[in-house]
Amino acid sequence: MFDFVRPALWAGGLALIILLLCSAYVVLANAGSRNLGLGLGALFGACIIFAVQLWFELQSTQTITDFPAQFVVDFKDKSIRKHPVVLSEAVGAFVNQEANALMAGANPSFCEIFFSFQGEFLEKQSSLPDFGAQQVLLPDGSPRYESVTHGIRATVTYFALRAQDRKIKAYQAWAARVVEGSRRCLNSAA
Repeated sequence: MFDFVRPALWAGGLALIILLLCSAYVVLANAGSRNLGLGLGALFGACIIFAVQLWFELQSTQTITDFPAQFVVDFKDKSIRKHPVVLSEAVGAFVNQEANALMAGANPSFCEIFFSFQGEFLEKQSSLPDFGAQQVLLPDGSPRYESVTHGIRATVTYFALRAQDRKIKAYQAWAARVVEGSRRCLNSAA
């Protein structure tokens, strides 16, 4: 989806430069007037203040949330899953995915949520988390399960051109719900 803020910013900046150049020419052509010179100075100062304010206000921000997530490798079934799999969480994940698509389609230029694994793993064991230290072995004597706990980092970036939009609080609340819902979904089995 095309965001009109960036071209509007460039067009406004170009128009401002043209305004200052044209105003300077008018003042030079009427060099006898003090008021035109003062007006040009005030206009130039206001333009500088506006540009500096744009620079400070339109800055991107990030929030970073780290949380653990545990996955189980089942060597017998040759599968990787969250342990235990709960049907209601799968339905919730589908609803979140649809809500994310709807929100992103509305205006994707507000923010981006990025999930990444941190490091190789935090913890690894050869049993299911709820079995404790008891190992389930395959016929060849190797462990059937391998439980791995990863560190996940959720990074939410709010883009600079929409940093002061009147809807930013709603997007921040939505992004916080997405990250918290993901953390809860991944940790509900632990």
